[in-house]
Amino acid sequence: NVENGWSSGVTIDDFIVADNFDTPTGGTITDIHWWGAYSPDATCPDGPDAFTITIHNDDANGVPGAVVTQLTNQTPVRVATGRGYFGFIDEYAYALTGLSINLPAGCYWLSIGNDLSASECGWFWGRSLDGDGVDGFRAPGGDFQRDDESSPFGSNIDLAWCLTLTLGDNSTCVEPMGACCLAGNCLGATTQPDCDALGGLWFIGQDCNGGNVCPQPGDDDCNAPPPVLDGVTLVDLSLGTSSFLPACGDFPFGDDMIHKDLFFEYAASCSGTLFVDTCGSATDTRLAIYDADCAAIGGGAPPIECNDDHGNLSEGDTGVSCPNSLSASLSIPVTMGTTYIIRVGTFSESTQAGVIDLNIACQP
Repeated sequence: NVENGWSSGVTIDDFIVADNFDTPTGGTITDIHWWGAYSPDATCPDGPDAFTITIHNDDANGVPGAVVTQLTNQTPVRVATGRGYFGFIDEYAYALTGLSINLPAGCYWLSIGNDLSASECGWFWGRSLDGDGVDGFRAPGGDFQRDDESSPFGSNIDLAWCLTLTLGDNSTCVEPMGACCLAGNCLGATTQPDCDALGGLWFIGQDCNGGNVCPQPGDDDCNAPPPVLDGVTLVDLSLGTSSFLPACGDFPFGDDMIHKDLFFEYAASCSGTLFVDTCGSATDTRLAIYDADCAAIGGGAPPIECNDDHGNLSEGDTGVSCPNSLSASLSIPVTMGTTYIIRVGTFSESTQAGVIDLNIACQP
């Protein structure tokens, strides 16, 4: 194990993680063992566990697919190991025995989550240094995504578990295909290693669609924001640096900034209500919209509307409701042909930034 873990629950509102494995022989699983911890440590565990263990097929282009079997409301044997996560919460070892799960040879995904909604606890599935450096995660309200990035400490994004089954080296698992975005070009049906070798940006399960899959670069300094249209625009926030311009002053958490921000120009396609949101994105985002040009914005012109986490009553939300409560969403009245500047970024400097959906809809 390593001294950290991934939060993993069981409901559509929870963050859920999974780890892949293959078995060259198949067989019967009688025992499943795993490691994890609770937070906050001072009061947890303060109630019975309610684990859900799910085994998925590897039939969804490199992410967890169809459910093979699922065990719900499980209370495994739990023993403290004497180790800790994050330097302050205690680790536990879990054992679920007496099972009879038959799996044919092939590749699968194992997901383990704990439903502690009746208590004040959260649960973290321990991470491991032993594996292929691949996991799957599902943000609240979203779909499973593949994660195969390495940390500075090595490939430690695998999860800590073992089971009674002959395991292989994951060579039978699907090598996912996607679109590779290069400067001024898009290559379809490409693997991530091939795209990385070309210096491109890879999107799992996507094709080029005339190049629309590739994210818009945006304008980091609001000098000449590129135009965006109604529909979904992919935006790569990892390209943004913080402008440190103030927002609307009504964010309920954190500062009044939009970090790692990028600017876009939008000409209203109707007279009515403009809806702008980042629904469908796992990143903790913020939005602002201006009815001024970049010169005025740089001179201190304030936004006409902002949003941090849609659903915070203190912000007076007017946009659409997003499944992920950390998504941003707003709406304003607009006049057809009027130009607006949309500013999108993250909650803080430390927020992990990547490709998000910028959704725009004008309703007469």
